Amino acid sequence: MKPIAFTVPFQVKPKQSTRFGGKRSFPDAKVKRNAQGLTALIAEHRPPKPLEGPLSLSLVFIYPWRKAEPKKNRVGMKPKDTTPDLDNLTKQVCDVMQSVGFYVNDSQIARKKLEKNWGDAPALHVELSVITPQRKD
Repeated sequence: MKPIAFTVPFQVKPKQSTRFGGKRSFPDAKVKRNAQGLTALIAEHRPPKPLEGPLSLSLVFIYPWRKAEPKKNRVGMKPKDTTPDLDNLTKQVCDVMQSVGFYVNDSQIARKKLEKNWGDAPALHVELSVITPQRKD
């Protein structure tokens, strides 16, 4: 099967731990709104039916340049070594992709390639493919 690849103009917010208030726990409203926005943008790219078997996922998160970054340094993309954590960003995207129907369960993801960069405009680039077993001849 041909890999699914797309880019959406969206700044992913990290999926944080659940907040607790008194004896109740509840998800953060900002995280929920961010997931809804991401769902709306990526739903059109989902396959006709969820992918099966082991999957390879590549995610590139692009954040807009900091205002403090000198204009002479704003060329191409530069690795982002500040918050948010790459793990929490990935969790948000994987959960949304599962809820939309890219795959049955995110435990199917056997390979991940992750990047977090500064760039000209916020974006998320996604590549998802089925891993085909290699035969020994």
